[in-house]
Amino acid sequence: MARSRLLATSDDRIKDTGAVLWSFVKGEQLEEPIDLSFLSSDLNDYDYEAVVIEADNKEGQASPPLGVADLGSQTVLNVRQTQFEGAWSASTSYSRGQQVTYNGQLFEKMHGTGVISADVPPDDKSWAEAKPNRLYVQFPETLGDEWGVLPEVSSPIYGFFELQVTEKLGLFKRKWKPARGVVEILFSPTHVVL
Repeated sequence: MARSRLLATSDDRIKDTGAVLWSFVKGEQLEEPIDLSFLSSDLNDYDYEAVVIEADNKEGQASPPLGVADLGSQTVLNVRQTQFEGAWSASTSYSRGQQVTYNGQLFEKMHGTGVISADVPPDDKSWAEAKPNRLYVQFPETLGDEWGVLPEVSSPIYGFFELQVTEKLGLFKRKWKPARGVVEILFSPTHVVL
């Protein structure tokens, strides 16, 4: 069997969808989904760490800095998993973030707490068709508060984001870094007005 040449790479063994750009207005508090389709088992079998580190921001900058700020702020973000509750039942109460199966499809409760409804998930607007292995990364309203430079009307500030996934069990615990990129924080008039 003939062997491929070392530098003639044709097979990317670890694929990702590319670096992400999270863009927020200062003071926003949002939760963003990340799909981990490469995981074949229960999300509870893994540990998750999501972080943002302060970039080397300068006043009046027009683009993201190329480096990390010396002694810059480091923020650990909360990562929320959905809860799988099994097959949907009309007599069970469901809350936001819970997933059920109905007629072979996976659905996630998008809003509400402790809601009991006889409407089946496809007919109930509080449910949405879901993807398995979806996490939510929570970006707090305080992100960027401790950074050395604040956003200006025409000049955002930046940080660098990464999500790490680690197996909980095994002698050789595998680690993945499936999502990374830039966090952009834009100026907010409501954040300035007291």
